Parts: sequence; structure tokens; C-alpha cells
Amino acid sequence: MKILDGQRNTYGPLHYRECQGDYRCELDLEDRSLDLYKHQSSIPSLPVPSIDETLDLYLQSVAPLCKDEKEFREAADLLIQFKKSPICCILQNRLIQRAQEFSTSSYLAAWWNTEVYLQDRSPLAFNVSYFFHFSDSIHPEQSTQAGRAAALLRASMIFRQGIVSGQSSTDFVGRGANRKPMCATAYKYMFNSCRIPCRGQDYYKLYDPSIYRHVVVMHRNHFYTFSLFHESNSNGQEGCCTLLTFEEIKTQIEMILDDTSGEASPIGLLTAQNRDTWARQRAILLSDGNKEALEAIESGVLLLSLEEDAPASRQEIARALWHGNGRNRFLDKCIQLFVFRNAKAGLLGEHAMLDGMPMSVYADFIITRLHRSQIDLGRGAVRDLPKPQKLQFYFSPSVLSSIYFAGKLYQHLIHAHTVNVTLFHGFGKHKIIKEYSCSPDAFVQVAIQVAYRRLFGKSTATYEAIQTRSFLHGRTETARSCSRQSAEFARSMAEENSTSSPAKKKSLLLDAVKGHVNYMHRAAQGRGVDRHLLALRHLIDTEKDGAVPFFEQNPLLKRSSTWQISTSHLSHELFDGWGWGPVVPDGFGIAYSVKKNCIQFNIACLRDLGQNLPEFDPLECDWAQRMGDSFDSSLIDMSHLFEDSDSNAATMTPKL
Repeated sequence: MKILDGQRNTYGPLHYRECQGDYRCELDLEDRSLDLYKHQSSIPSLPVPSIDETLDLYLQSVAPLCKDEKEFREAADLLIQFKKSPICCILQNRLIQRAQEFSTSSYLAAWWNTEVYLQDRSPLAFNVSYFFHFSDSIHPEQSTQAGRAAALLRASMIFRQGIVSGQSSTDFVGRGANRKPMCATAYKYMFNSCRIPCRGQDYYKLYDPSIYRHVVVMHRNHFYTFSLFHESNSNGQEGCCTLLTFEEIKTQIEMILDDTSGEASPIGLLTAQNRDTWARQRAILLSDGNKEALEAIESGVLLLSLEEDAPASRQEIARALWHGNGRNRFLDKCIQLFVFRNAKAGLLGEHAMLDGMPMSVYADFIITRLHRSQIDLGRGAVRDLPKPQKLQFYFSPSVLSSIYFAGKLYQHLIHAHTVNVTLFHGFGKHKIIKEYSCSPDAFVQVAIQVAYRRLFGKSTATYEAIQTRSFLHGRTETARSCSRQSAEFARSMAEENSTSSPAKKKSLLLDAVKGHVNYMHRAAQGRGVDRHLLALRHLIDTEKDGAVPFFEQNPLLKRSSTWQISTSHLSHELFDGWGWGPVVPDGFGIAYSVKKNCIQFNIACLRDLGQNLPEFDPLECDWAQRMGDSFDSSLIDMSHLFEDSDSNAATMTPKL
């Protein structure tokens, strides 16, 4: 959105901004004199890597994916031709020029935000959204649904106040002389924000947080709103308001839970559809007189879903958070908190304008401070409060029909996907670090390679998300986990008649771990393969440049970036799980946490891995379950390599 004269540092006369994916358009909302943003001016821009370095790293990364030596030689020849061609230097120079033009942002951010997210027409559920599962509260006042919800809301508002006021501290990465500030831009898209469906490309709405202070609550498909502040005067300034106490928020939530109205039509199902489909139906809702209700939802601080279900196991909770039945949710909101009837809780995040790491900072704040009793939940008197307002929707027959068919489609998607939560208790990060002298993350990444190889007899393209927030407007880079070293180790562990000794396997494992750590460091420095190649490809002018065989006639390039394994690592002792879906039909979405004494995996995939096999029986072949079992056996066998006993080699578990 172009900033109009007189609107700088404001949200304009309509009290909101429309964000099209270019972070530069909202830079004026960051006051660099405040703690949150004071380091922004010193954070470097994402560097443009050396083209030779990127291409050499690319060639190394595709080697384990080649079918044979002939395919690797062909890939090397294609790369050499590209290196020697004039277009290689031309594209690199264009990228350097773009980086200079985007010196107040990143050469990549606008492309990434729009093409990867806002232009993606896939339904948010199963394809884009991610969830965090919070561990149970140990405090009695949070043992009920209303109590847990009120505590989470109050903690959320305290975190939000730090963001809105700019008084929150900047995030840092590294230690000592290597300590660096991290970009804070993402935080302003977290609260009072909503993704808006639009044909071809969505956009984000950011609402003025000094005006919009209400929360949106869903229960039995109804929407309710209430202000989280006592307005102490009429000028509407944030500083003149006081946050509701825990008991006051709890009272409001109890009033909603006590509402005896039956279930409403589940409008939330419409948000779970193809984005163009939802855009058309939203336009109909607006024309039917629902503008005020939709704006109340979209402008709310966040959305709280009070669920009637009571999932008990980690696997049940994972499914309930990730997709549920699609009804009591509104997927366009950036933050959606869920609290179930048994006080289990978590959140669902919309991914377009910020990644999981900033969201995990928010989640860490609320659950850690509540756990440590650092959020005031005092039982003061409940003052007179306006009752929660129930939003009224008017549904035409066409909208009701759309909701019905959206529900049918959603049920199909639920049954098409499977989730497995594997909790490995053999060891955790303490043993990996102290006894194995390995990086916990790299150790698990290598285990993933072994587990996949044992199931499918081959290596495959594997993505690990590495944050690049140490650069201005940085989001993520890919660590390509399938390397020569990890593939060689996986092969030695998967072959039933392997001639490699335990000592040799251990050496291969340590090489694989070291190689992955090196790649992670390069990726965190903005020196990976994938974002650089993506940018170069964007800069091809087909009319001027013609065909570029390296990009257009290179099946190995496509195969090496078709992520059959998409992974990310987030560890927190008060998270009981997290996850998302696969990014390709025959792939796995694998979220994992390496805790002190255990390793947890959340594995999601299509039940048939997208094969549509007529003889497929999901009850006999649950690929997520099989992958979880393979993780267990792979981790056990890898631990045996560090034990000084030849007998352990004979007890290794067989290939699954």
C-alpha cells in the first residue's frame, strides 16, 4: 500500500493498513527510538552470495539424489555451461542491483511474502497453518476451560502491550562477541491483523492497536467480542485504559460458555477453502450486510476458540489444533488460541507475514510466565462490565450452500491426512551433547535420513527451515539435510548386509553431523542454495534472455527442491508438540523437539502419500506411524554406535 501524505506513522483515516507483502510499505510504523526497533538501523541487509559458491554448494547437494553417475555428470555439465554463459553474470548483477534498490528491506522479502504465501491459492488448513501445543498448567486457577483461557488472554495482552508500546526488548542470537540483534519487523503483523482473501493474491490488514482492543471469541460457531480494557475516559488513548483483571476476563468467558444458544452455521469453514473460492464467498457475505461483523473479527487483537471437545492424547490434541473439524475457527487470523473443555490449550498461526520463530517468542512469553506465576492473576473485585457482544451474520441460501459443501470438502481433507506423534524416551539433548559430542539438531536430521532410507530404500530432498532474522526483514533459508555424508551413513545403516563396522558407521555419522552443522551456519548467514537460486530465476527476462537451460531443462534442480521431507526444529520444555502439513503430496511434514531427556516428532502426511493406489488400506499402512517407528529404531541404532561393545552391533534393529 502506498503511504499517503499525512498518513505516515499512522493507520490512516480508516484506522487500518492494507499490506501487499512488501515490508517497506509499513516501515514508518516502526519507531526506531523505541527498544523494540532501536537496532533495526544497524541490522545488515540479506547478502547476495557469490554465484560460484552457490553453484558449487548446489552441485554437492544434488549428488545423493542422482540416480547414477551419468545423471550426476549431466548435472555437472549443465552447471558448468551456466557458469560460463553470459546470462549467469547478467542475472547475478541484476540481483546485486535489486539488493541495492531494496537496501531498506531485503532483495527476497517481497517476492517471498507474495509468491510463497499471499499468491498461494491452497487452503490454509493442511497447507499453510502451523500449531503449537502448550503443556498443561500446574496452577489450579487454570484447570478449567474459562480459567485457562482467561490466563492465556491476560498474558497475551501483556505481551502485546510491549509490542504496541515498543518497550519489548529486541531478540538476540548468539553469545558474547557473536551476539547479534534480530529483525523485529514481524511483530507488528502479529496482533490486530488478518489475512484477507482476494482473487489472485491475498493481502493483510493491520488495524490500529490503539483503537481496536477487543478480543474475538468463538464458541459453538458463534462469534463474540468484548474489550480487554476498561476505558477510563473518552479520548480512546491506550495509556488511559487499564487491562481487565484475570477474574474479569474469566467472567466474560464464562458468560460466553453459559450462552444456551444452539450451534450457529459454521462460517469458519469458508476460510478453509481455496483462497479464490473464499474470496468470492466473502464478497457475497459483505453484500449480504455482514461487513460490520467481518470487520469485528478481522480487527480483533486475536481470536480465541473455546472448543467443546476434550482431546486427551498428544496425537488427538495435535489433530484438534492443526485442523479440528474446521468449524469453530477462522483461519485468516494471525493468532488463534484454542482452549478445550478439559483446559488443554495451544495456538494456530497464519504464516504469510511472519514465521514460527517470532510466534514462538510470543508463545514462550505467555506459557513460561504463567508457569512461573509471573503474570498477575490476582482475584480482585470484578467491576461492572459490558456483556460480550454476539456478532450477527445474515446468510443467503447460496452462502449456506457454500458452507455445506465446504464442510464436505473439509471432511475429505481430514480423512486424507494422517498424523503421528512419536515420543522417543531413549535419550535427549543432554546425552547427545555430553556423551555423543554432537549437535542435537544435526543428530536428529541425520536420524531422519536413516529413517526415510529404511522405509523407501533411497534418499530424498529434505528441507530444514533456518531463520535469517539476523538480517533486515530476513525470514528463512533452507538447510539441505540430504548430503553426501548423511546419505552415505543412511545407506550403511539401512543395508541389511552392510559390511561397514560399527566404528566406520560412527565415523560416517560424525561426518554427517559435522556437514549438517556447517550447512546450517551457512544458511543462517544467508549463504544457502535455495533463496539465491530462487532470486536469480525471478530475474530472468524471457523476452531478452531466452531460455536458460540450467533453470528450465534441469530435472535434478526440480527434484532437489521438491521437498518430500519438510522439517523444522523447535524445542521448549513447556511445549507438548507442534507441527504442520506436508508441502508435496508424497511428502512428510516433520516437526521435532529435542528436549532434555526425550525427542518428540510430529509427523503429518497424506494417508496414501498421494499415490491414490486402489489397493491402499490406510488401516494397514499408516505412513506417519511407520515413519515414527522408523525414527525410534534409527535413534536406538545410532546410539549403539557410541557404546563400546561389539555385541551391540549384532542387536541392531532390522530394516522396517
